[in-house]
Order: sequence, then C-alpha cells, then structure tokens
Amino acid sequence: MLNLNFPQYTFKFREGEISLEIFCLSRRRWVPLTPEEWVRQHAIAFLHNHGRFPIALISAEYVWSSMGGRGRSDIVVFNNNAKVLGIVECKAPSVQLQPMNSQQLMAYQHFANPQWVILSNGLQHLVWDVEQQKLMEDWPSAGK
Repeated sequence: MLNLNFPQYTFKFREGEISLEIFCLSRRRWVPLTPEEWVRQHAIAFLHNHGRFPIALISAEYVWSSMGGRGRSDIVVFNNNAKVLGIVECKAPSVQLQPMNSQQLMAYQHFANPQWVILSNGLQHLVWDVEQQKLMEDWPSAGK
C-alpha cells in the first residue's frame, strides 16, 4: 500500500476470501483493505498513539442514529461521557481534498457539535477547530 503522511505503524493483515484484509482495532474485526480503509486505519492509529485517545473511545464507521441510521462517519472520537469530541472523514489518497468533499463532514458537525473535524486523504489533513472556526496546524490530542 501507499506510504501516507502518518508515522509508520504495524498493522495485522490476512488474505480474506475476496481480498486482503486489515484488522481494525476500533471495530475489533477484520475488514477489507481498500485505499480509504488504509487511511482510516492510519488515522485511528494516529489518534490513539499520538493523540492519546483511548481506543475504546474511537469508533470507526459510526452510524448516526439521530439521522435515522442514514448517516455514517468514518471515525468519531468520544469523551468519557459519550459526548462527541471530533469527527474524521477519510478519503482515498487519490481523492483531492476540496470544499465539496467536506459537505458530508459539515452536515455531521451541525448536529453532533464536535470540538473539531478532520478531513484526510492520508496525504493531506484539514483539521478544523469548530469553536474558533479556523484551521488548526496539528491534530487534536486527549490532553488539549
């Protein structure tokens, strides 16, 4: 797989019935390794290892029940009180990040009220501070 703009991590892989699979620590199961999944797993690892968010508070492919189960976020990070801290939307590395890519993310922002949102294709990361309405230079951490 393509090297991404993240530190190097060690992932578990296996040959599935249809394609190569990667073990998702958040979902605790094997999932097909697609380009978007490659980005998602790196983002989860980064949030956990560098951001110090407990893996139990990181949810991959989170389905929003408040949207009638129709909305799904790639990654949602919660605090200990089950309040949404942040949302990460992952795109394949071949997808250029543009404002139209963030419409889905901004829709979730309006009803989930996160502190931050991130749009990443693994090569570029747009980190948005919702409260201050500005781009952040770094990914958030559990200590901030």
